[in-house]
Amino acid sequence: MKISKMLGVALVAVLALAVTASAASAATFNIEGTTGPFTVKGAQVAEENHVFTIESGLQTKCKTATFTGTAPATSNATLEITPSYASCTAFGLSATITMNSCKYKFLSPSGSATPWAGSAIELLCTNASPATIKTATCEVKIEQQATPKKTEVSYETSGTEHVLVKANVSAIEYNKTEDGFLCPLNGTGKKSDGKYEGNTTVEGFEGAIKRKINVM
Repeated sequence: MKISKMLGVALVAVLALAVTASAASAATFNIEGTTGPFTVKGAQVAEENHVFTIESGLQTKCKTATFTGTAPATSNATLEITPSYASCTAFGLSATITMNSCKYKFLSPSGSATPWAGSAIELLCTNASPATIKTATCEVKIEQQATPKKTEVSYETSGTEHVLVKANVSAIEYNKTEDGFLCPLNGTGKKSDGKYEGNTTVEGFEGAIKRKINVM
């Protein structure tokens, strides 16, 4: 019996770059089932933070990171995922991350076996409504990324129950829009040295029914 499979997720910050070996072929995100669409749900690996880093190592850490998306078919070359972050601190201060219109787009993985390499991740936003990292006196905005980013992403399958997605994205562009009292930012303005890291466990569902997922 033919089994289709599918994945998706995270993270992460966003953001795009091909990481493809010359002999590697593209794979797809798959989920077992006979009809679509399907829902993809992800969450950070237990007790691991998802981390945004900007100038000189200033970090925003979130204890809770969740991801949701809908795949139109049982086999998909790309997958769009909406992230949500909670229990965050930025630069040692209580903080919120609001994604607004932003979501991550995962492009076809590459390689020949698990762990598969992520060929690219993009951050899709309406620039009038960018992602925002905010404390009481600091604010950083991340708009849609116009150029490819240095990206390391891997997809590891564990049987067919879930997929572990490991993301490490650098050269993220951001705009420091507020640097107030006790804020450790070095003034306001745009920079392109941002980084996003996080590990996510991803599962697939058809309605309320959990389905087997994989990359193939």
